[in-house]
Amino acid sequence: MPRFFFTLLLFAAAAFAATCEKKTAPLFSKGVYPLVFTEQDFPLHPKTGTPMQTSADCRDCHKTVYDNWSKSRHRVALTNELYRESHEREPSPWCVNCHAPLRLTGAEQKPYRGDEGISCLVCHARAGKILTGAPPTKAEAHTYVIRPEFKDERMCENCHEFNFPTAATAMHEGEKFRYTAQPMQSTVEEYRASGYFGRVTCQGCHLFSGTVDSHSFPGGHALERLKRDLRIEIARSDPNHITVRLFAQGIGHAFPTGDLFRTLRVRLLGADGHAAEIELRHHFELVPAAERDANAPLKRRVKEETLPPPRLDYVSMREYTVPWPAAARSVSAELYMDYLDPLNTMTTHLSPRITRPLILRQKFHLPPQRADATKG
Repeated sequence: MPRFFFTLLLFAAAAFAATCEKKTAPLFSKGVYPLVFTEQDFPLHPKTGTPMQTSADCRDCHKTVYDNWSKSRHRVALTNELYRESHEREPSPWCVNCHAPLRLTGAEQKPYRGDEGISCLVCHARAGKILTGAPPTKAEAHTYVIRPEFKDERMCENCHEFNFPTAATAMHEGEKFRYTAQPMQSTVEEYRASGYFGRVTCQGCHLFSGTVDSHSFPGGHALERLKRDLRIEIARSDPNHITVRLFAQGIGHAFPTGDLFRTLRVRLLGADGHAAEIELRHHFELVPAAERDANAPLKRRVKEETLPPPRLDYVSMREYTVPWPAAARSVSAELYMDYLDPLNTMTTHLSPRITRPLILRQKFHLPPQRADATKG
């Protein structure tokens, strides 16, 4: 065969292979189905040649990644106390398919290594190969499949962007499960509406690939990070009111985001015992029984009151005017992250340090203001 035609044949084969690779199945199914592995899905360890069946098998070559992932919320997605208590109240298999999606053929009802939650295998192993967003820069140890979605928000939206299930199928999965048109978690769409979209990826803030923080996945439980990213300002606006401004800087979506019942709670306290509280959250309500439809959700959104997705300056703000005694010379502000539905707060056995941790506490002085100070 002439070399010219042989070269064309090689190019055609490569193009065919690339085309086939683009048609590979989605990594996840937004919780509709579990991720079921056969023996052939486990990659072989590059040193021992044995199947890699746990994230610990990755530790020798990827110690930084493994150590950071081990301390992340991804690791405890199925086993953390908040999730366990919530799942006991609403034990839908659809939830488990995101919090611990991996199963073995023949044991599809039981999470495989549920103690590892969202593991190395869940994201990176398929058909005996390692999935990644870019080929490795060092010597290749595995057989790789390049998946472009590993480098943008498409990787995240399978678990962080989904609608309410229908009332009739909320406790099902697979073919019996149906989504409605109403968003339940909209983190990725919030990101796409922000000034970060097209400039900084989800991975840029949550993955830190190639750094000492790689795969640490900070989020709504990273209190030290929230302490840096959130800011509060309080000043007297008139003799009987104060203005409270809340800022988020470096958060590429609305805040709070994720679970529909998450609340950023601001508690205002005066020396004389006066108190007030502000809640920032997505507001939902149960659909009245007389209005329920089996093909519609059991809850509906009624109001959005979060720190909105930031624009091009990467800062978002929300302002409130709060009645405050004219005689008060100070106000103390406490900022809490509340992870529970208000109804569950009354019955939970968990400590407030878990369900409602303090992010920051700050005192603001209020200089005296004459009654006519705001007049022209």
